Amino acid sequence: MLNKLILIENNKNYQFSNEKALVKYLMGNNYYNQSENERLEQMQLNALAKCLGTNLEILKLDKTNKKKERIDVKNKFIIYDEITYILSLLLTQRAMLLESTNSNIFTGNLDKTKVKENYIIVNTFAEKLLDQYINN
Repeated sequence: MLNKLILIENNKNYQFSNEKALVKYLMGNNYYNQSENERLEQMQLNALAKCLGTNLEILKLDKTNKKKERIDVKNKFIIYDEITYILSLLLTQRAMLLESTNSNIFTGNLDKTKVKENYIIVNTFAEKLLDQYINN
């Protein structure tokens, strides 16, 4: 049986049962053993590598500047937490993420009433989901 999340990268697919397992794959097994600052630094370094050859600007947010004003997510790789990292990664088109239609890990805010497939391509909605997550 297929898992809730399927990441397709370099013509290979990897299956994950939850967001934490996906993050461990993307960031390394020791990721959750690091401090919050170390995690943010690692996400920022990884974002720099993923943004090479793209027109994406890396934008690091913290708790104070996230709530001050509306943030335009267009052409941005946003570093705030693991969700913003993953959604921003999808904007680079270096990986594709499929999510089981009945799970609500990333696509919980989407109207799925007309979806007939078993999986949703999260990349299709990544910018919208990122905007909702950051600005709501």
